[in-house]
Amino acid sequence: GDERAVIVEEEVDRLAYYVSDLLELSRLNSETHPPTTELVAVEDVLGAALRQVSGVQQGVTVNASLDPCEPLLVGRFDFVRTLRALVNLIDNAVKYSPAQGVVDVTTRRDGDWIVLSVADRGSGIAPGERTRIFDPFVRGAGAHAVHGTGMGLAIARRSVELQGGSLDYAPRPEGGSVFTVRLPAAGVEELARMSL
Repeated sequence: GDERAVIVEEEVDRLAYYVSDLLELSRLNSETHPPTTELVAVEDVLGAALRQVSGVQQGVTVNASLDPCEPLLVGRFDFVRTLRALVNLIDNAVKYSPAQGVVDVTTRRDGDWIVLSVADRGSGIAPGERTRIFDPFVRGAGAHAVHGTGMGLAIARRSVELQGGSLDYAPRPEGGSVFTVRLPAAGVEELARMSL
């Protein structure tokens, strides 16, 4: 019940989270653990990500949608690494969204790619910071009011790149940010084998 004990516990939790992110980034950069690619239904990884962020939404609504023109969105990627990247992106979008804000997560197929986009309605990223946001320990303006280590975007990008994909940023026309993940889509032959 001691107030100091609560502060110590919070700081230990924060330090453990920081060390966990450092270890993950180190593993990704050393490439000693190559990704385990497999056929994954996009709705499975999206559903898992939404379950993980459901406890940290802080009044922010997360809307998720699958492309209605593609009844079966399937990619060839590492489920665990993609889940971590998507959770990091949604978590960031929630953190930087205004109270009662909305985060949109959309998925679609674009040729040989599965495209997952996370769009928020926050203040966006200043032009001078856009080239550095994927660097470790870099946090945008206004980050002093947001908890985190500044490694989430670096981890997300590296996780995606190791799978042959990409993660990019663009300003949202109506204000805010859009982070877009591109991962290899399953080929027609692979989809045919799945349906058998």
